[in-house]
Formats: sequence, C-alpha cells, structure tokens
Amino acid sequence: MLVQIIKVWALEAREYTDRLGQKQIFNSKGFTMRMGEGTFYAEAIGDNAKELDKLDIHPLDTAFVQVSLRAREYKAQSGVERVANEVTIQQMYMV
Repeated sequence: MLVQIIKVWALEAREYTDRLGQKQIFNSKGFTMRMGEGTFYAEAIGDNAKELDKLDIHPLDTAFVQVSLRAREYKAQSGVERVANEVTIQQMYMV
C-alpha cells in the first residue's frame, strides 16, 4: 500500500529473557502513517527495525509498505477481555 509518513518514532530496544534463560534485545521502530482519509500506527521489529532506523525517513515522505495484521486478545487488569490490532511492517520502500 502507498502511504504518507506522518510521524517517525524513535528506535526502541528492550531487554528480555528468552525461553532458554538467555538475555535478548527486542528492537522496534514505529511509524504513524496516512493512507487515503485514515491514519494508522505500524511498527517494524527486529533487524527490520534497525535497518529502517538507518534510513533518512521524515514526516511527509511517501513510502510503499507491506504489512501483516494480527488481532491479539488479552485480559486487562480488571479482568475484562480486550482485543488489540497489531500492524507490523514487513517491508518499506521509500518513493
């Protein structure tokens, strides 16, 4: 899909412990984008996040992005079931 970049978020690196007890780093980089009349937030993760962070991407730039969508169900602290949509950037090509 063809999008206009609205906001470029900073690269975030969070440490976590994997299933084998090893310390790992989870990288993510978010973008707020406009497509047509609507806006949405999507993030790149892992090595893809680090590669996009190296590019000179600015608000009002245009890009072609390929994303994956996932509905994630979870329980809030209050016990209420919630659903969040996750939009993950698979590829981004600047136009």
